[in-house]
Amino acid sequence: MPVAQLLCEGGNTARDKLSAYQSARLALSTNRIRLKDLPSNFGQKKGRDKYLFPEHFDKEFCLTQLDQLIEQHHETQLVKKEDIVNSFTAYLPECEAGGCRNQYYLHAFAGKDLFWAMDDWFKDNDLQGAGAFRERVLIGIQRATNDIADWLKEWADLREKIETT
Repeated sequence: MPVAQLLCEGGNTARDKLSAYQSARLALSTNRIRLKDLPSNFGQKKGRDKYLFPEHFDKEFCLTQLDQLIEQHHETQLVKKEDIVNSFTAYLPECEAGGCRNQYYLHAFAGKDLFWAMDDWFKDNDLQGAGAFRERVLIGIQRATNDIADWLKEWADLREKIETT
């Protein structure tokens, strides 16, 4: 069996193994709340530029404002389990067999995840596992006398776009 066909078989096996995991990764990624700045001032908006400046300056007032700001900041940073579980459930049909992400798994699933999910497949096909296979590929690239950008049409196309942009 040709190597390309063998690798495709291994990729399909990895894809089937990873569908739920990729759904979970998507759920975490899409629900990640980007860092929101913690304001370093508080009070009423003043002037044309709406600068926050307090009416009171005593310790008690300041502590109250600090508590409020910390609570507001904390609320915006929390990830809600329900949101992540709902997203996970929503992404599953896309990632499982028949789903659009599953169908185009080489584009939709993380390449490193697919690679490491093939570890047993590499071993079963006398390739000593994913790590050893990766090392062999890297050594082959280093030893190559021809331009590796010519190995795949997509690589050559990418190089051309980069050089002409």
